[in-house]
Amino acid sequence: MNIKKAIKSYQSDFEKVNFFKALKTYQNIEKPLRIEWIMLFSIITILLLSYLYWDIVITTRHGINLWNSLLNGRLTNFYLDNVNPVISKFNSSHAVYPFPVYMIFAIWNFPLWIMETFFKFDPFLSTWALLYAKLILLPFLLGCTYMVSKICKALSFSEKNEKWCMFYFASSSLIFYSLLIKGQYDIFSMFFTLVGIYYYIKGNIRRFIVYFSIAIALKYFALLVFIPLVLLYEKRILKIIFYFICGFSICLFLSPIFAMPDVSKNSLYNFIIFIFINNFPFMDRPVPIFIVITVILWIACYIKKPVGKIGNLTIYIAFLSMAIFFLCSKTYFYWIILLSPYVCILCFANKKYSKTALLIEILFSTAFSLIDIVNSPFISLGTINDAILPKLFGEVGADKMGMYFGGFLKDILKNDKIFVLLSPICAAIFAAGIIMFAVINLHTFIPLNSTEDGVSIPIYKDIIATRLIINVIISSLPILVYFIKK
Repeated sequence: MNIKKAIKSYQSDFEKVNFFKALKTYQNIEKPLRIEWIMLFSIITILLLSYLYWDIVITTRHGINLWNSLLNGRLTNFYLDNVNPVISKFNSSHAVYPFPVYMIFAIWNFPLWIMETFFKFDPFLSTWALLYAKLILLPFLLGCTYMVSKICKALSFSEKNEKWCMFYFASSSLIFYSLLIKGQYDIFSMFFTLVGIYYYIKGNIRRFIVYFSIAIALKYFALLVFIPLVLLYEKRILKIIFYFICGFSICLFLSPIFAMPDVSKNSLYNFIIFIFINNFPFMDRPVPIFIVITVILWIACYIKKPVGKIGNLTIYIAFLSMAIFFLCSKTYFYWIILLSPYVCILCFANKKYSKTALLIEILFSTAFSLIDIVNSPFISLGTINDAILPKLFGEVGADKMGMYFGGFLKDILKNDKIFVLLSPICAAIFAAGIIMFAVINLHTFIPLNSTEDGVSIPIYKDIIATRLIINVIISSLPILVYFIKK
């Protein structure tokens, strides 16, 4: 159906209160409408400005301090100079992330450094300055959405599937939770990972390695995707070693230059320990489940010789690598954003079980978001108090800062037994959903000799719209508590 005629017919049916006919016409409009994009990015903007999680504050402080280290001739002592720096009314912490992360924050927050250094303006006492600092996440979200589109084109998706996959990714509850509420910067690494995957699918291995070397330098999690893709592409041992060295080259170059204090090294060591926590017994030794399953995946990638196009297989391996990480090791909740693009692309790549894939994604993403948004005291009114809402509608009392949605419901229901079960039930749903999602997409991995061109699946706009409504409601629960308790 011509899109202009479809929109005109939809508007006419809606005005005549013929809702069912209007809905049927709406389903025939193949691409997301401009109003739908405007609505989505309005939601994204509101959520982005409504929460200010502590992590973005401390990293902003470190990013600003990088300029001081540079001008004082102490750049190589950056980590030593950033052990618990003073941050006005906020708690402090030491710098622990790879140096390129702080370079990105330093560049973005250069105006804040100017204001602090030359005009004696404290950005950490200004809501608007802090929200500016958080806005660094938005261009990376737009960049990742654009790269999802590019990857879809490389996978020969139809135009309608490409556009709706972009919309589906940008409206994911995993994006809402990790990026907009928790303000996490794993999206820096994810952007360069997606660029690297795009060039891998296009067959440009040099650019694949270059962009993955940047992604790995920002967050080591990119290695989980890089290693199996190298093993899938290259079978010569010396070449594999060379690619690994190239992928890790930026880290190898920067690590000797920037000395870390013991407190930062210990934090990095604790992150590594996460993958060894979940074990099964073998004689009298614990065996890390994550290591076992990951090595199996790597061997499977190495021994297989894909024939023809390997686009969908590439995405499936990336998904599987991150899924194994989340299922088999200890993780922080906000790292889940690293899984989101692969899940969304696979939802629109699965011709056989497209509707089932969408429903499973909604199930496990919703369950995952509920665990922390509802039940975590870290997403409290204190997280909202330093953002935009109190500027517009007034602050909550100091005695209410620790209130979170689960605590709010406990007070109303006078019973907290249901919340004892919420986290394990949602975690079980998430684990089952991820496993089933892997199963229904297994055909992209076995067999590996598919040369099928083009991907075009039906668009279930009612499911996509319902998903967006659910995601907005869950993400807005702490905001609801704010307006009730204000």
